[in-house]
Amino acid sequence: MQKSYELEPTAMTIENVGSTEAPDERKTQSVYIDPIEDEYHVKLSWRSWLVVFIICFVNMSQIFVVTAAGSVIAFIIRDLGDASISGWIIQGPLLMQAVLSPIVGRLSDVIDRRYLVSIPPLIAFAGAVMSARAESMSILIGGGILIGFTLSTVAIIEAVPAEVLPLKYRALASGLGFVGGAIGGLLGVLGAGGVTNTDAGGWRSIFWIQAAFHLTSSISLLIFYHPKRHPDYPDMSLKEIIWACDPIGSALFIVGSLLLLLAFDWSGGSYPWSNIHVAVPIGIGGASLILFCFYEWKGRSDGIVAHAFFKGSPNFMLSVFAFGVEGWIFYSAVNSITPQIVLNLGFESTSWRISVRQLSYNLVSLFACLPITWYATKFKDLKNPTIVCFILFLIVCICYATITPALNHAQIGYNVIAGIGQAGPLILIVALVQFTAPHQYLSCATGLAFSARAIGGAFGSAVLDAIINGKLGSSFAPNIFSAATRAGLSASAVPALLAALAAGDATAIAAVPGINKSIIAAVMNASHSTYASAYRLAWASIIPFVVLAIVAIFFLKGVKEQMTEKVEATIEHTPNIGKVMSATGKATKYKEAVIELYVPEPRREEAEAGSSKTPALATLHEEGDRGTTPYYGTRHPALQLPTRSSSSASWHEGYRELGKDPKPPDPGSGLIRAPSVWDISPAIQAGHYYAYPELFNSRYGYSEIPSGGVALEPLVSLPVEPSRRNAELFHFFIQRLSPFMCSIDGNDPPATFMDQWLPFMTQSPIAIYITLLTASYFQATSKQIQVETSVDAMAAKGRLINLINTHIVAHSKGVNDESIAAVMSLAYNELVYSDEKSTLAHMRGLREMVKTRGGIQNVTFPLLRKMLLRTDFQVACTFEVPLFFHADELPNPIQPLTGYPLQVDCPFLFSPIRFIDNLHIHNIAPETAQILDDVRWLTTSIIHLSQSPDPSLPPSSSPTHQKFLATAQWISTRLSSSSSLQPPINPSPHPHQASIHTTLLLTTQILLLSILSQQPLSTTLTRPHFMKLWISMWSVPLPVWKRCPGIFFFVLLVVNPGARGWPEGRFLKGMLAVTAIAVGTFEDVSQGGADEEGGGGGKARGGEGGGSVSGWDVLKGVVGAVLGVQRWLAIGGEVKEGKRGVERI
Repeated sequence: MQKSYELEPTAMTIENVGSTEAPDERKTQSVYIDPIEDEYHVKLSWRSWLVVFIICFVNMSQIFVVTAAGSVIAFIIRDLGDASISGWIIQGPLLMQAVLSPIVGRLSDVIDRRYLVSIPPLIAFAGAVMSARAESMSILIGGGILIGFTLSTVAIIEAVPAEVLPLKYRALASGLGFVGGAIGGLLGVLGAGGVTNTDAGGWRSIFWIQAAFHLTSSISLLIFYHPKRHPDYPDMSLKEIIWACDPIGSALFIVGSLLLLLAFDWSGGSYPWSNIHVAVPIGIGGASLILFCFYEWKGRSDGIVAHAFFKGSPNFMLSVFAFGVEGWIFYSAVNSITPQIVLNLGFESTSWRISVRQLSYNLVSLFACLPITWYATKFKDLKNPTIVCFILFLIVCICYATITPALNHAQIGYNVIAGIGQAGPLILIVALVQFTAPHQYLSCATGLAFSARAIGGAFGSAVLDAIINGKLGSSFAPNIFSAATRAGLSASAVPALLAALAAGDATAIAAVPGINKSIIAAVMNASHSTYASAYRLAWASIIPFVVLAIVAIFFLKGVKEQMTEKVEATIEHTPNIGKVMSATGKATKYKEAVIELYVPEPRREEAEAGSSKTPALATLHEEGDRGTTPYYGTRHPALQLPTRSSSSASWHEGYRELGKDPKPPDPGSGLIRAPSVWDISPAIQAGHYYAYPELFNSRYGYSEIPSGGVALEPLVSLPVEPSRRNAELFHFFIQRLSPFMCSIDGNDPPATFMDQWLPFMTQSPIAIYITLLTASYFQATSKQIQVETSVDAMAAKGRLINLINTHIVAHSKGVNDESIAAVMSLAYNELVYSDEKSTLAHMRGLREMVKTRGGIQNVTFPLLRKMLLRTDFQVACTFEVPLFFHADELPNPIQPLTGYPLQVDCPFLFSPIRFIDNLHIHNIAPETAQILDDVRWLTTSIIHLSQSPDPSLPPSSSPTHQKFLATAQWISTRLSSSSSLQPPINPSPHPHQASIHTTLLLTTQILLLSILSQQPLSTTLTRPHFMKLWISMWSVPLPVWKRCPGIFFFVLLVVNPGARGWPEGRFLKGMLAVTAIAVGTFEDVSQGGADEEGGGGGKARGGEGGGSVSGWDVLKGVVGAVLGVQRWLAIGGEVKEGKRGVERI
């Protein structure tokens, strides 16, 4: 059974792979991949803007088609006759647009856009020529059908600017298209009126102008629009193309929408609603659309209405509904009814005057779109301007619902309000719909929106026509009869008068027997009043739907986070470095989609054997069979990796230096921003801690390190594309990041890490991309760039996820050590640089991968198991959540630990050892040791209280609970006294004891505040308190913290949950991971020599037994204790008498 859950873009989950089903039963997993176009920022040039301009011209041509011909239908009828079918001059092309837009859009998503947007204008050119030369209405309508082929590309012409410009310019792209359309509308109305005024057959000139526009559009697109072959357009057979276009859904949609539109058109006056010409198409069409919806829901997830549209927010459904209402308002009310109001209420009497009057709408709409586009683009807000526009629509509807013949000048004001309201939705809703669609569905989603708009307009026109015609049919003739007879006209002359009024012929009206000016005036007043009553009723019927649209828009989710620098399909000439390189060098493609992957269950005997026979991309030796060979991949030639130690600070030679790091500013206290992406420390300068390599050199004995090496030769032997950017990122990782991944100060990294983990990362075709990802993440944040908007970071992430997927699909046991390490590193990088949601999503996927291997014990790489412990522990402590897959490895109940290296002693560790007895080991003052022993007592008490609850009383009323809190309060009061706040001033050979004391005092106060308030650590840390601790912490150089990693660990564990969302939190999360490694691998470091100042060196151990406990055992002990404290803080804690730690009360 397949299941999935929603993730942020680029998040990856592997689910449903750890069950006990048959081993050969195929399982699926959902992986969401975010497409990355290029490694480098796309700089827009004249190419992109020229294509946008051409698309605006195409849009202008299409609007010209709709408005120009529609405004001169009366002249066409006078020339060609057949008035009964004249409505198809406009309805034919619009029908093509409404029915075919989603299908053409989907086809362009599947095979490419260039020819699908360039060829239809040529067909429209032929149709325009046919229409211009037409000698009958049928030929003219046939030409209009051909013109409709270009209108069906509206989905493409709206999608092209959206994909060639950055996502943050989506509103701008729609706004420019709106400007083109508005200009086309002006040219259509004014141009049509001009050419028909010169000659009775001048209407043919309109189609010749159309022909010129369509030919220019096609030629311009063929010459200047050259999109790159996008990964979303894979090579497919004809059968695959047809299936990708959703033939079943397309057929149901075409039948349903076509019949509904025909029925709505016929119901507008040709036939009553009960006639077979209306009722049958509505029934069949409605049923077809219902089947279409059901099929798209249950039949397939990647059809025309892809399920991806609905993931993450309700925006698609709400936006399409609002767009349908907007189409109802525009096509039926604004575009059709408003000119009728002007004519039939006597405001204007000629088509030219009506066209000029409508400029109060058209010009306002054209100019109003500019500030709306500017606001939406600058503030990345599409929702609020849309709400304002629909509120203006509501005001317009209310105004027209009160229209009378006396409101001549007021109607111009209504036009102005309608123009402002109309300017927004066609810009903003299109962008909102496009933000709901992955790129491979961009044009299809746009086409669906425009189809909904057209169907809304057709339905609205039918409804309003029915309301108006029904009202006029029941009241027009009686009102005219009453007014005419009262004014003195004989009853026998009224039928002739009604016929003359219906024809709109002033001469015929004047020729009615017995008519005079007073009768004409009375009749016209009655006519105007009757029409006003019908129009008021029609406009009032729209109000409920506008209110529903406002409610729908209110519930839209903002898209600010999606409006980034990313360009989905650039046409600029950029290097083709976005392709993913597999181990064989073959480029692979990846999509933005939910991909179903096959992950078979491991056979029981293989799981029990504790090994995976997956053909690994970089072969790993089985445990016990590696001999003296280094524990990393051996398929590729070994690269001599740079190493360093305190005795030898030289780096690997051969990296060509581009330039020196920038000089640091003058020393001083306070927060600064490091200008160089090569700086490894946080952007902070406080006390004796600096963020610049030169000062590292002078204070910590660092040698001058080359920065920006770009030699490509070392990459040739590695499983990665040897591009310049990859070289820069790889060298940066090796030179600047790798030493700090396992060593607090970057010196003397543990041998196990340098000899096993680092080579594994650099010689595995999957894991090496972790180095590029980590380097790109660090450089992006150093430049104050969000990783979600960094092209480098997203490119590295996309490649890594794609490689994992490819490896899992390609190999029957794809969930091996490499893929587990890669997902673990993704989770770690998301933890440090991104957000909680994506981190936890990766961890859930990682948990399922570990289950697939048969558990953590079956991960064959020993150091990987330890790195998994570090990552699992850090995620749990940072977000205050349970462990994902190490809970069973922690002792329960927690037992006291002795016999461990005293240098890694941490006050969170459950141990009888006292810090006051080991001052020479930690180089701290007695006052500081007392604080640490107080913390150990608090931790020990909480562990006993949580492990031995008293069920007889609630926690808050338990006497022992109250006594524990009283003692904690006493400790807090003592530590807050003026004497405790003063750091020790006794003469000491260790100059940093005072700063260490202040740091630990401030940290303990945070812990006590959480205990006394019964609140998690993440909620009790305040910014002012943190900044005091932050400055005090970095007054102590890293090499000093390195000599007491357990104490430093305590500080980070307390501060990290509360500071995780602050800028400094990124560095704290990184240091927490490093310190965990330093504690876990302490014996590996201490074997290299004794501590320089620690007296006891690395061999000093505590406890009467003098046993041997490793650093990883200490780390597990700290993990269990910290998680126990966090659980106790979350639930309030419970206490039982007679347990050690509480006896001190």
